[in-house]
Formats: sequence, structure tokens, C-alpha cells
Amino acid sequence: MTAVLERTSRALIAVTDALVALIAGGFTCLLIIAVISRYVFDFSIVTGVELTRIAFVWSCFLAAANAVARARHIRVTILRDLLPEGGVAAVNTFVRLITLAFATAMIWYGSQLCLKVLPTYFPALQISQVWLYLALPISGCLIAYHSLAQLIGVTDTWETEKPA
Repeated sequence: MTAVLERTSRALIAVTDALVALIAGGFTCLLIIAVISRYVFDFSIVTGVELTRIAFVWSCFLAAANAVARARHIRVTILRDLLPEGGVAAVNTFVRLITLAFATAMIWYGSQLCLKVLPTYFPALQISQVWLYLALPISGCLIAYHSLAQLIGVTDTWETEKPA
């Protein structure tokens, strides 16, 4: 069971990394092309702003999920580092539980938000705004999965990490 969780976690990280690179590269190119088009050729790419916004949000939320998976997110550890070994493990478990609860809230409230914006459309793209907001529950699912894997002990990144 834990071997399957570990392989799945690593596969999710790899796929998410590839998606983030692809999406971030795509919106960067689109943004550069839109700026050159507007200021050099005096021609605006109408859908450029909306596509860039969607891609930026997706890349941020997917990258945040991988930051949680790798324990590379911002955290304050000054008090945790003063604790004895058992206290550090307890604090890490507590933080993982809070992260799991937050991810669950992302899934729940993100899904509710998606249902609310489903009938609304981007003016230029003429696609539902749900494509922008879907990043929230999907990222929440990834964060929940990685947090659960860390709680079970499949991916144990925090205890082995040295403070900077």
C-alpha cells in the first residue's frame, strides 16, 4: 500500500512539474507576444489577457501543491527547532493535519465557487470562468494527497531537512 502511495506521489509531482513548466512557459510567451503585438504593431490580442490570467493562476496553484509535496513552502521553524526530537515530530504531524484541513477547505469551497461561476463566461474567450477557478479544488486535491502521504509516512521530507 505504501509503495503504491509513494509511486503515485512521485508520479503526481513529476506530472505537475511538467504541467507547471508548460503552462508557465506558455503564458510567458503569450505575454511577450501580446506586449510586442500591442506596442510594436499596434494590434491587440484580445484573448491574451484572459489566457494569461488563467495560465498564471493554474501555474501558481499547481506549483504550490508541489511545494507542499516537497516541503519547500514558506514556514517559520524557529520555535519548532528549539523542541526536543519528540516535540518536533508532534509539531510536524500537527502542521500536516492543519495542511490537510486547509486542502479539504480548498476542495470544498473551490468546488462551491466553481458551481457559482459555471454559468459566467470570459468576454473575449467565450469559455466558462470555471476554467480559472478549477485550479483551486484541483490544487487542494493534490495538496491533500501529498499531506496524507506525509502523514502516513510515505514521503518523509520534513524530518530530514536541515534548517537554512
